[in-house]
Amino acid sequence: MHELSVDELYDLTASSSSETARRLTDLFGPPAPRQIYFSDGRPTGIADSKHLHIAANGVAMRSKNEVIIGGGGILGRVAPGMWHYEQPLTLNRRRLRPDFMIYTHEGRTIYWGAPRDARQPPYRSNWERKLEKYRAGGILPVEEGGGRTAH
Repeated sequence: MHELSVDELYDLTASSSSETARRLTDLFGPPAPRQIYFSDGRPTGIADSKHLHIAANGVAMRSKNEVIIGGGGILGRVAPGMWHYEQPLTLNRRRLRPDFMIYTHEGRTIYWGAPRDARQPPYRSNWERKLEKYRAGGILPVEEGGGRTAH
């Protein structure tokens, strides 16, 4: 039983919801407080950036690789302002959160997944389940010809 919406519960899984990161105490040096944001731009408060993966644009991300790809990284340089991190996507009445949604000048949307270590069985099976949901919604990997809007 819960009183929150699914989106609100999902937000609690983000590193930006970490109560530990909100503590501005360090034993070996001063903290590095920074305003952080949910992927939709809502501020989440101040956190110690030493304990989170925070992109240059202030969005807390789940991994260092996503920071490299996203804000201030690759997408920040080649597609500034034309991408979102973990924006909800509904396919066949299922809510998914692609790692990145990139919008092209031609009006196409590219969904970029950054799988965790796909060599490890738990991550691989999770990635395969996620791919099947996208395929069922008509979004195919580029190696398979793309999808209904050439993703």
